[in-house]
Amino acid sequence: MQRVVRIALLAHIDLERRDQEDISPLVRNH
Repeated sequence: MQRVVRIALLAHIDLERRDQEDISPLVRNH
């Protein structure tokens, strides 16, 4: 069960990082 939870968390974090990457370029310009 722990492995499944870790995979789910990693996938969730990866999705959040992708969402942040879309905004990061604007922040980096500032």
